[in-house]
Amino acid sequence: MCRFASAPYNPQLNALFLTQPAPAKLNLGLHVLRKLSGGYHDIETVFLKIGWADEISVSTGSDLTIACDDPGLAAEDDNLCLAAARLMREEYGIELGVSIDLKKRIPMGAGLGGGSSDAAVTLTLLNRLWGLDRPLDELFLLASRLGSDVPLFLCETPALGRGRGEILSALVDPLTDKPVEIPFSFAVIKPQVHVSTAGAYAAITPNDVGRVDLCDVVESLDLDRWSAELVNDFEAPMVSRHQEIREALTLLGDTGAGYAAMSGSGSAVFGAFEDEALAQAAAAEASRRGLRAWSGRAQTT
Repeated sequence: MCRFASAPYNPQLNALFLTQPAPAKLNLGLHVLRKLSGGYHDIETVFLKIGWADEISVSTGSDLTIACDDPGLAAEDDNLCLAAARLMREEYGIELGVSIDLKKRIPMGAGLGGGSSDAAVTLTLLNRLWGLDRPLDELFLLASRLGSDVPLFLCETPALGRGRGEILSALVDPLTDKPVEIPFSFAVIKPQVHVSTAGAYAAITPNDVGRVDLCDVVESLDLDRWSAELVNDFEAPMVSRHQEIREALTLLGDTGAGYAAMSGSGSAVFGAFEDEALAQAAAAEASRRGLRAWSGRAQTT
């Protein structure tokens, strides 16, 4: 089980209105081990939360409604924030409504987990808004019903994800009993290409033989070792199909990244930099080329 982040973002609180960031995630290595029933796959990956974030606000209302500043967002019936609100009402017999406002900053279809993060934050905010005061381990079970990546955003990171990604174990420094600190700065770039998750899985062959210990590699904090040993199984086939992903990875290498990889099933890529100024310069160069980009440090809570 993961270690829960008890109050991760210090949200602004009042009786009728709550707001909280919903962070993106990166994958440090991603092994697709085997295919499971129901179209799922058994994976292992190390998750890392970063500061590129949406913002979720909730306020009391007579019904369940959502507004979003991104016209490209999926139809309301498919929105994970509303799905989270419906699940909580059903689970706890709530008749109250909520108005959800979503400021969308994380690119969609990028492998950065934005929708899952939005759902997890909606659960935590409604737990407060509706005065439910349910423990985080209970919210974790609800999150797992919404999607494989949703529980991650209730937990400390870095964390090893197994199963469908919902079996989480925090990477903890044995000397301090605190989450392992990742000392690097990151630049994240979203190429102008959309990768279908289903299509990405169709392009790979699961393999559970001879895979490295991801925790051991990540905890080494050695970027040369990360580059040599951390593998995202989706990256090679997606790079071969999409020149834009290949070019974004090249940009990161050319600007000084000690390690560069694709996140999730793509199309976003990221680089780890020992120098924060170089990470900022990489994101600035990507923006100059018309790409969405971000730079900053990883989060533990």
